[in-house]
Amino acid sequence: MLPMAYAVAEVEKKDLKQILEDDLLSRQSITVKDGRAFGAGKSKDKSKSKEKDKDVSYVLIEGNESIFKCLKDMKIKLLKDKEAEKVREKIKKEDDEAASGLGFIFGS
Repeated sequence: MLPMAYAVAEVEKKDLKQILEDDLLSRQSITVKDGRAFGAGKSKDKSKSKEKDKDVSYVLIEGNESIFKCLKDMKIKLLKDKEAEKVREKIKKEDDEAASGLGFIFGS
């Protein structure tokens, strides 16, 4: 089996709807996580401390190669390779832990 392509994007909540309602992307595997849980959205500029942190989500999309063109057309900024892999691993770990917890509860 061929490995799936994946993309990780950091998007503001107001832009999330565009991804979730897209015909092509909605047929892929999509995982949405609150970015604050992963340290996203924090202002890096200390002089702007009064500025509110952005309300962002991490979106992991796994599927075929066409996701990249679609996201580019939407002008969705993707995380770079190392950062994307780090976020993807965190999301997968969190999902695995949740699944094993449910298995424990239901005796699987």
